[in-house]
Amino acid sequence: MWKVEELMSGPFKIRSIKDREGDLDYFIDNEGRPLVFRYKAQMQFFKVSTILLRVGQGEMCSLHFLLERDLLSAMAFIEVNGTTHELIYEVQETHALLTMKERR
Repeated sequence: MWKVEELMSGPFKIRSIKDREGDLDYFIDNEGRPLVFRYKAQMQFFKVSTILLRVGQGEMCSLHFLLERDLLSAMAFIEVNGTTHELIYEVQETHALLTMKERR
């Protein structure tokens, strides 16, 4: 099972961790900032309170962008292969930036 530090780098704060039947949910606080997600194209979300990183037993994990602090407010989700990709989180003056890159 992946650890969040193996998948994601940057100055993020984990608000909580929940165990859901063997999957780990990492709730990363984005403090309501706009979020720009980059991978081959760029997507902008105007307000993201929390980024949820759900890690299971395999190499795949999912990334959810939450408007509020609960899963029912998810605006989008993306599946990430932890073996082939890494996430880089940056906080800038007006927004946060989350970049997905292929591992080298």
